[in-house]
Amino acid sequence: MKNLIYDFLNYQKNINFRSNQVLLHYKYDLLNLRQFLLYQYWLVEIDVSEITMKDCIAFIENYREKRNAKKNTLSWIATSQKQFFKYLQTIWYKLQFSFDQLPIISKERKPYDMMHKEEYEAMMQAPLLYEDVPILAERNQLLIEIPYKTWLRRAELLRCTFDNFRSENRQFQILWKGWYYDRVFFPKELWERVHEYEAHLKEYTKRRFMEINYLFVGLDNANRWHQLEPKYVNNVFNKYSDLLMKDGKLTRRIHPHMERHAFATNCVYAGLSQQATTRLMRHRDPKTTEWYYHMNDTRLKSQFDMIK
Repeated sequence: MKNLIYDFLNYQKNINFRSNQVLLHYKYDLLNLRQFLLYQYWLVEIDVSEITMKDCIAFIENYREKRNAKKNTLSWIATSQKQFFKYLQTIWYKLQFSFDQLPIISKERKPYDMMHKEEYEAMMQAPLLYEDVPILAERNQLLIEIPYKTWLRRAELLRCTFDNFRSENRQFQILWKGWYYDRVFFPKELWERVHEYEAHLKEYTKRRFMEINYLFVGLDNANRWHQLEPKYVNNVFNKYSDLLMKDGKLTRRIHPHMERHAFATNCVYAGLSQQATTRLMRHRDPKTTEWYYHMNDTRLKSQFDMIK
């Protein structure tokens, strides 16, 4: 079974062109299932053909109850076993049951946790308050501003280059989820901010024999001149959130993905159609966009006031 796991990962990497982050999630899920079955039956190795539907369901239920479970893995975010096991049928085609027989686990969907405008303004002021180096503060402000005004996730954000923001029609293509290119639009004020940051960065590095292309590179001694990693963005948000909460300017910790939810919510409140929001957010399933169009009391009253 262990050999099949790595064969499946190589298949996803070479055939489906999956990113390293997606492969890491697959590997984490598959190895956890293998370890769970070995402990359950006290075996050294297990044959794939011996796995039953009961074993798979037991793993899902056991995994979700663990306190240290990674919340961004497939087994955590799956709303049903079907959604989880559809990724595994390539490797476990010898299972002695049909995937249609898997029962659905009901999971209550909560409203998306988004960044509010007041929190965004406080986070934008944090680099100016807590950073001693001006160029570092300016870079971290862009780390906060760009995701709020576009749909970009951390991985796509860190792939941005200065050339992307030189387009006069304010659009460029970016590698999305590591396997295909899609178009990104950005506002005019963001175009001006990036060009201002580029001028300051060139002035900061004028004596260094390097050519900076990526928008976000390390400016400290730990990772100087190297492209930033997604975990670095998390560290920046956690640092500013903790300092702002300590000063009483925030009441909770802010995560980067909250800005993506805020962008989608801003699209809804701006009056964009659901189809346009789906395209801007790059949702594969339009049902994902429907959750942003939930009719709370405030928005329902504003819609009622439009009636003449």
